[in-house]
Amino acid sequence: MFWKRERKTYSRFLEDKEYPVSDNNIRFLTNKPEYVDLAPPRPAKEFMPAWYKKLSREWTEMRDGEEGRYRDESWNEVPYKDHSIKKCPSTHDLMFDGFIIPLWLDLKINYSKETGFNWYNKHAMDNTITEHSPLSIGTMPIPEDSSQTAYKFSNPWDIMTPPGWSVLICQPWYHRNLEIEIMPAIVETDSYHQMNLPFLYHGYGEKIFRQGMPLVHVIPFKRTESLDLIVDAFDIQDGRYYDKSRAAERTRQNGYYRWLTKKNKQIWKDEGIL
Repeated sequence: MFWKRERKTYSRFLEDKEYPVSDNNIRFLTNKPEYVDLAPPRPAKEFMPAWYKKLSREWTEMRDGEEGRYRDESWNEVPYKDHSIKKCPSTHDLMFDGFIIPLWLDLKINYSKETGFNWYNKHAMDNTITEHSPLSIGTMPIPEDSSQTAYKFSNPWDIMTPPGWSVLICQPWYHRNLEIEIMPAIVETDSYHQMNLPFLYHGYGEKIFRQGMPLVHVIPFKRTESLDLIVDAFDIQDGRYYDKSRAAERTRQNGYYRWLTKKNKQIWKDEGIL
């Protein structure tokens, strides 16, 4: 006799639709189907900044032994190799983890102290941008030449994640969109999906922002219990691990961070911790 395996599903409060528990997807949903084709959210790794793409991972130059601790003239004959930010794994992970919501239409913004903040696009009736009262941010420090209040984009995308998952919404920092500064927030998108996108504006004069420009970085994460704070000096075991870790880093010329994190993940996976 064959037993039919029960398929576990979940649904949300106020919702009739059911989803398979194994369906670990993040969904970006919109009631404007044209945006799915014109400017859809995509993995952040597909939005590599041009300056980062052209950056060399490392470079070699001659040491200068005339100043500082290097007094031996022979030291100047030894080429010195240094690494750029492109070789930093933690920078890489932040830049390429998660998803990017690109600007979904062409947008013109004009700001000056005399005329105030004005915006325009061909679909102005959609209320692409609305303005907050300055009281909403109080005395938040803002550069003097910037608009002294907050605005928000009417986000056309609902974001849906499985139970237990939230998203961090923030500025795509390494894209250096210096005029529009997205105000970071955490949203429990397993229950609540619609969110507008508050921002500060630092541009001056007339600026054009093109459809497809990286606008918002969305980084999903699984919620866990909060960690208890401990502030202390190294004990003997912590000190020994630190010394061993630093020694291993000095003996490995490249890839130490990835090597160490991979080793620990494998240990914890074998022990059933992960």
